[in-house]
Amino acid sequence: MSNPDVHPSAPGHLKDLRPILTHLNADTSWLLSIPLPPAPPNPAESDSIKKERLYFHILLDPWFRGSQSDVAAFFSEQWHATPSDIQTISELLHLISSLESSASDSDSNSESELDSSSVEDEGEIDAVLISHEFTDHMHQATLQEISPAVPVYAPAKAAGIIRSWNHFRRVITVVNVTREGDAPIGAKWRDELPWTVEGLPSWLRFGRLEEGGKSLLSIHSALVVVFETLTPHRPGSELGVDAEAVIYTPHGIPPSPLRPLFAYPSPIRVLSLLHGLHDVRLSKGQLNLGAKNGLAVQMLIKARYWIGTHDEVKKGSGIVSWFLSRKAWTLEDAMKEGEEEVNKRLVEEIEFKDVENGGRVVLE
Repeated sequence: MSNPDVHPSAPGHLKDLRPILTHLNADTSWLLSIPLPPAPPNPAESDSIKKERLYFHILLDPWFRGSQSDVAAFFSEQWHATPSDIQTISELLHLISSLESSASDSDSNSESELDSSSVEDEGEIDAVLISHEFTDHMHQATLQEISPAVPVYAPAKAAGIIRSWNHFRRVITVVNVTREGDAPIGAKWRDELPWTVEGLPSWLRFGRLEEGGKSLLSIHSALVVVFETLTPHRPGSELGVDAEAVIYTPHGIPPSPLRPLFAYPSPIRVLSLLHGLHDVRLSKGQLNLGAKNGLAVQMLIKARYWIGTHDEVKKGSGIVSWFLSRKAWTLEDAMKEGEEEVNKRLVEEIEFKDVENGGRVVLE
């Protein structure tokens, strides 16, 4: 496996690469490709730059085909209503190789369609990140197509289940990054919050935040991917930030658990909030918090992009399907509903993106 920590120093557009999010299905499977920070110049490596890795690739909640069932099929079973753009892990590896090739050969900060037909080598998944133990997020058949050498990161309950499969060599628990009380004066987010760093490059951290005590089945949580890859062409001092982050919350999370991330003098710039629009309920319990909650979160974290996720209306059967209800909100609906509570200027600055099945977005 090639070195996923840095890429050799290179001229031109390679220093200006930005993270890319690729939607792998119509629901909530994503590939997050983060540019590797450049290494110090080494003339001996200048001729081999196109052979080097340019991104660290993180696979989020993969479920590509087949059904998913929790407890038993008679209780709950679902299928994708729309076939996933990526059907197998092999197809995903070719997509990764295409992203790498595109970045080496031209300006990859384009959201145009990639041509993987001429790519012969397979790419590499550097890490798998799982948000929940439910099988639409932690789909065993899909995950077991992945090489056992790839590390998997998951919350405690999901990690325990994945370990029981005896497939992956390393399954690492993502810990909660909560803290009690105010941050000490002069404290830094790197040191004060208990990030998950095992097996990760020094510039990358994973963390988890959750709603305390009230969440149905503890599903209202968020995964945080924080990275310090700002290049000399895009230094943090110019942006007024210390690091950048993607916050992934497929079922939604209230704003308050996110506050610890922003309690430090060296700020984290949130590039993307992945939060759905649909309000989904199971009887009287709320599963997906929907657009109104997403708007409240966005007003707090001020993400560069708000990207919809986990809004696929899947085909389903079983007892649970009898009690499910869904309200398909839009961002405009949420803005009207909370008109008196939101800052209109901040609302106007929101850039919401509905990334289609197979689509991708460059996080500027």
